Amino acid sequence: MTIIRQFSSPWVYRVAQRWQAASHVQRLVEWSAARVASTLPIVLALLLTSAASVAQAGKVAAWRHTKPADFQKGKADGVVIDAEGNLRLSRDVREVADLDCASVCDLAPAGNGRMLAATAVPGKVVEVDHDGTTQTLWESKEDQAFALLALPDGRTLVGTGPRGKIYQLDAQGKASDFFQIDGQYVWDLVADAQGNVYAATGPKGTIYRIGPDGKGGVFYATRQSHVLCLAIAPDGGLLAGTDGEGLVLHITPDGKPRVLYDTAENEVHAVRADARGIVYAATAAGGRTSTTPSATKQASAGKPGDNRVYRIGPDGSARELVKVKARIYALVPLGSGDTMQGDAPEWLACTGPEGLLYAFSPDQGRAYQNARFDTETLLAAERDQQGRLWIATGSPGKVYLLSAGYRTSGTLTSAPLDAKLTATFGRLTWRGRTPSGTQIAIAVRSGNTEKPDDTWSVWSVEKTDPNAAVAECPKARFLQYRVTLTTSDTRATPLVRSVAVSYLTANQAPQITKFTVPHVEDGDGKKVQNELKIDWDASDPNQDGLRYRLRFQKDGWQDWVLLKDDLKDDHFTWDITSVPEGVYRLEVVATDRPSNPPEAALQTRRVSEPFVVDRHAPKVQARLVGLEQNGSATIEATIDDTMSPIARASYSVDSQPWVNVFPNDGLFDSPHEALRFTINLPQGGTHVVVIQATDAAGRTGAADLVFESGNTATPVDTTPR
Repeated sequence: MTIIRQFSSPWVYRVAQRWQAASHVQRLVEWSAARVASTLPIVLALLLTSAASVAQAGKVAAWRHTKPADFQKGKADGVVIDAEGNLRLSRDVREVADLDCASVCDLAPAGNGRMLAATAVPGKVVEVDHDGTTQTLWESKEDQAFALLALPDGRTLVGTGPRGKIYQLDAQGKASDFFQIDGQYVWDLVADAQGNVYAATGPKGTIYRIGPDGKGGVFYATRQSHVLCLAIAPDGGLLAGTDGEGLVLHITPDGKPRVLYDTAENEVHAVRADARGIVYAATAAGGRTSTTPSATKQASAGKPGDNRVYRIGPDGSARELVKVKARIYALVPLGSGDTMQGDAPEWLACTGPEGLLYAFSPDQGRAYQNARFDTETLLAAERDQQGRLWIATGSPGKVYLLSAGYRTSGTLTSAPLDAKLTATFGRLTWRGRTPSGTQIAIAVRSGNTEKPDDTWSVWSVEKTDPNAAVAECPKARFLQYRVTLTTSDTRATPLVRSVAVSYLTANQAPQITKFTVPHVEDGDGKKVQNELKIDWDASDPNQDGLRYRLRFQKDGWQDWVLLKDDLKDDHFTWDITSVPEGVYRLEVVATDRPSNPPEAALQTRRVSEPFVVDRHAPKVQARLVGLEQNGSATIEATIDDTMSPIARASYSVDSQPWVNVFPNDGLFDSPHEALRFTINLPQGGTHVVVIQATDAAGRTGAADLVFESGNTATPVDTTPR
């Protein structure tokens, strides 16, 4: 039996042992070891199929990840989800410099292929060369640098907070004061064709206009908390995005404002315009931790909600162009070297907190992940004179260059997949594309804790053939897969469209969590109880189909009697006039045989509490115990029921309306009740008194008295009837 023992998975070995008795398996055992090695994937698939009826007798199911939302639940490293929902390698990004700060808030080209970076915590302006060489040009212990503006004459302006100062750095990096705002924060700086500088500030929501000589004043007060971003419109006007109501404004050169669009979010953090006059506005709402906007350009804490890029046409028409569950901090046009595999979007969006760079088309509105960074938040983007795209990040503050090609490798580790029960894992398949020089490899691991820890199995050997791959990991409740994409040609990337893992859970018996049978004693007697409405709650851990059987048994009977079999519904109405009076129990049995072969089907039984079937009315006896000359009569009655408590009693005198009467102890709570009451009779003559009682099952019994009243007060007939 050496061939059987060559199977690496214990469950395969056990299944093969059971198959030895079958003639076709006996022939299989006689094959050579070499033949088994060449056909092992087929054997494994065959054994997995048979395991449903032979080894495990459970249900074969599969996890299938085919949508972006499926992949987004996992942890990605160096891979992105493209416009078609496929996994592929991220654009390659090269870390140029770690500036030892919390955030790099803005960038401005410095000439000769270098970039200036404004930082917060601490506040600095650093010159960065593409080879990673850095030089600090300005540093402050009091101010954070939020905005940079490179002027044509070689000067660079630095917008800061929390003292609301704008500094200027000359060509040699010497710093001096340029302008002081009436506020705390300078969030953005732009310049128009005439050399006027505009400053977006907070917390008073004021825009300043400052001449090249550093003299200026308020250009427009927005009535918003903060103005976060600015851009020059093609018509020479000023575009502005605000915090507070999330407005996109257009302000003419003479200071006349107009609201272009009121966004659904409360924070517009990026605004740009293209040559066609189309305005793009991006929001960064969600996760605010203080009264200062998340546009402090330090990575905001908290989970972001939905944020959008809006497209506002020259005619004023506006529509949502892109929606992502991330904060959008910056927009930048793509260059000719920024596109991927035939896509031709025209803009990039920098987001946080997952460090994703999105690309989108201004006309189609289709966005996809372009590049993934190791840091949390992409805060700014700028091109140098050579056309290279620089990206500034927060948490921590670094500067990157976006490369033209793809990363050489990347992984996606799925979220733990829950089989709900201990499972045996089977075939592992995926669909995708592997251009020359690329590869897709998938490994799996398993465990019994919701979050993977050191009790999980190690990652399996990576599989590269989707037609012959099996998930080789121990039985467990949870499984994780890891997709690894690699390329030796950075101009090409593999694509993964879907991943599927089949699994088999051992058959589990159904569960009956509730079995309800009405109790007669709970009735009020208003309705005769000839039927019992029975219901139960049942479920199956394997999600198998269920059928039910009902039986009943009266106290004293030795055996159960079949009431109904092969029920599909979880309720039944029983005609109890068809059985004798007495105390009964009901039994419900749930079986999963619709989803399993007879020899493997499992069942669960549950028995109800004892309950009463009441077929007879209560017995009422009455007698006249006193008859006074003033016309009053005293009557005593006893009420007895074999099964149910008495619910109510009443009497009628001479066929007049019924009058309720109550037992001596004041409570109807027993099958045996005693009553004593006095009635006033009309003077003289024959009188008829009827006393009736109803039990909780709604059945009524009665007794009557006939007697005469007069001066002699002599009864005529007091025999109970």
